[in-house]
Amino acid sequence: SMRTEIGDDETEAWLTGMAENDSPVYADNLSIVDAVARGVVPDWREPDVIRAAPVPFYNGYDDAWQFVDALAAELRAAPGVAHVQTDSAWAQRLAALLSISRMAILLLTAMLAAGLLAVTFNSIRLQILTQREEIEVSRLLGATDGFIQRPFYYLGALQGLAGGGIALGAVAASFVLLNRGVRTLASSYGSSFELVFVGPADALAIALFAGLLGWLGANLSVSIYLRETETK
Repeated sequence: SMRTEIGDDETEAWLTGMAENDSPVYADNLSIVDAVARGVVPDWREPDVIRAAPVPFYNGYDDAWQFVDALAAELRAAPGVAHVQTDSAWAQRLAALLSISRMAILLLTAMLAAGLLAVTFNSIRLQILTQREEIEVSRLLGATDGFIQRPFYYLGALQGLAGGGIALGAVAASFVLLNRGVRTLASSYGSSFELVFVGPADALAIALFAGLLGWLGANLSVSIYLRETETK
């Protein structure tokens, strides 16, 4: 296949270079070829160590248990090996649970975002109704729609930011309480695992997103009210 891809001359030059560099020759490299065909590329270390390190952002849980299954198959085929036991089935169940949890979190996030949008919409609508007379007087004096809308935009954005800040504080407090039990459970397995709160950049992004939702709710509420009053 190499001759087909790069040609006879390039292949001959490559083989000549390999021979001149005294490259190591392995008596039986079929197991390596089979491993590569399975999607596994391990790292050989002296004296007799095979290192396999998943690459973050490139390898997932599927790749991890695929490697475990490939390694177990090679060990079972090795002479003198009677039994090989792996926990890949448990890892697959854990990965499936994590996938379901991520989907549930995404759905919950969408529901909470829709709830924040609806709450802001209704609160701004109520604020508009309480200031209806002031709005009408401002219009008679020549106030533009942008001048009327701007204070409600600020109010909606502030409500969203406040809601995002309260939500972040509630999550941080729940992590503090949950970590007491998590640390005890992790220590029983000889681990120091604990729940970690989002970083400052992520927290700021969440708060800004909540503020954007508040602004969007205010925008919808004010725009609908002004459209209704114009048609009367």
